[in-house]
Amino acid sequence: MLISMREFVETGSLGPVSLGSSRAEVEAAFGLPQAGSSDTIGYGGPVAPLGEAVWVYGGVELQWYGPLLWMIDFDDFDSPCAWIDPWILQDSLSLERAEQELQAANIQYSQVAVPNRPGHIHLCATSGVRLHFVPQENGALELGSCSIRRGASTWSSL
Repeated sequence: MLISMREFVETGSLGPVSLGSSRAEVEAAFGLPQAGSSDTIGYGGPVAPLGEAVWVYGGVELQWYGPLLWMIDFDDFDSPCAWIDPWILQDSLSLERAEQELQAANIQYSQVAVPNRPGHIHLCATSGVRLHFVPQENGALELGSCSIRRGASTWSSL
């Protein structure tokens, strides 16, 4: 199975896996994770009380709240996963190119400044996926992460 990051941005699902999926559903789709962590979930999210909070597949982190998938996060584009087609997602992706590609793919989005993070920009797809762009030393904005989580509509209030 090859999962397209374009489809992820468009739909918010990683093939058969989406927010609210169970650990058993994820394991059936992708097998056991390459790594896991019992660390708490970042961005002020809840602590997963049962089992590992994070399952890692290459550059993909699946974060759990109890038995349910709470967040899908890509922030290590140099650690590809064999079953993912990265589309345009890479560390050096500029904000301008991302907008061009989203428009070419007819993916609806809005651009939102990230509160309390000067210069950071989210491109927010209607699916709930957020492309987070981070200012570089040269002033350019480059992709830092691509995520969706439960309550994504409140993301920018963090």
